[in-house]
Amino acid sequence: QNGIAERKHRHIVESALSMMHDSDLPMTLWTEAFHTAVHVINRLPLALLDGKSPYFLLHQEQPRYEELRVFGCVCYVHVDVSLRNKFQDRVILCRFIGYAENYKGYRCYNPKTGRVHISRHVVFYENRLQDPKATCMTLKDKNEVYDTWLHAEILRQGADRLIEHKEQDVNEPETLVSDSLDSMPSSSQPHDSPIHSRFSSLVYSRRSAPTAAPRQSQRVRHHIDRW
Repeated sequence: QNGIAERKHRHIVESALSMMHDSDLPMTLWTEAFHTAVHVINRLPLALLDGKSPYFLLHQEQPRYEELRVFGCVCYVHVDVSLRNKFQDRVILCRFIGYAENYKGYRCYNPKTGRVHISRHVVFYENRLQDPKATCMTLKDKNEVYDTWLHAEILRQGADRLIEHKEQDVNEPETLVSDSLDSMPSSSQPHDSPIHSRFSSLVYSRRSAPTAAPRQSQRVRHHIDRW
């Protein structure tokens, strides 16, 4: 185990992830964020090195901090005359993603084409981290999305309940519900009245048939089957 190397590795990872989060760039550009994080960390003065930076100890000269830019900021890259005609744009709207290693220049990402342009002639807008023409979701848009999702969820739950009821009806075709007859007061319709005995004999339920009169129940079922 190497605690010093692991701690520095954590420093680089956390710095790169912070830049990716603030810039809101595609995750495919994570390598650019890591290279930029290392580029900046090597130019920071350290207390362990008596206030000197690793870049100074290696090159024996102070780094040029005025060349540092905000990662992911909006920038406009100048297009050379040899690469365009008179009717094409002179600049390209890009996002700053790092520094060139082998020669002087900035690495700029074009969101429309997905290409990376390296140029020294770049105008930066470091207070803007996204394309001003890009549409952002407002609170109203988020509420509309939530309402649409909620409506779809209600419809889905209603459809599931309807399918469940249909399956119950198919599995139990002979089950009938007769709560209205059971809820009638005993004074208006006594149990021994002919009307009550007539309707109670035609209603099927899950309750087991009384054992006292099995012949009567069989006759009633036979009479209904003949209908």
